Amino acid sequence: MEILGERIKDQRFLDLIRKSLKAGYMEFRNYSHSVAGTPQGSIISPILSNIFLHKLDEFICKLKEDFDVGTKATINPLYKQLSNKKDRARSVKEKIMIHKLLRMVPSKLEIDPKFKKLEYVRYADD
Repeated sequence: MEILGERIKDQRFLDLIRKSLKAGYMEFRNYSHSVAGTPQGSIISPILSNIFLHKLDEFICKLKEDFDVGTKATINPLYKQLSNKKDRARSVKEKIMIHKLLRMVPSKLEIDPKFKKLEYVRYADD
């Protein structure tokens, strides 16, 4: 509730969230008290997940700033060599053969100390 209090200033809304989290659920005429989490399909579930995941987003953004190095990955020298060879090839048959080899070689260096990127995708399904 402290994290919610940082983002939500309306005390009545916070009380409503607190009550809905304490509320139980009915299943086959039996009342059960929910111990953890929000009720399935509740309207507050996406609100709470977005508020809490926002903290994770901020943490990952700081981590990304420290982790990322460089702006562009280095081109694989073997790939560049084969690509130039393909451009200079005289016959179509030779170009096709070199193209097949070219498709097996990665275009960028797989381990590049001058380039690191952290990719982060947030996905919450309710």
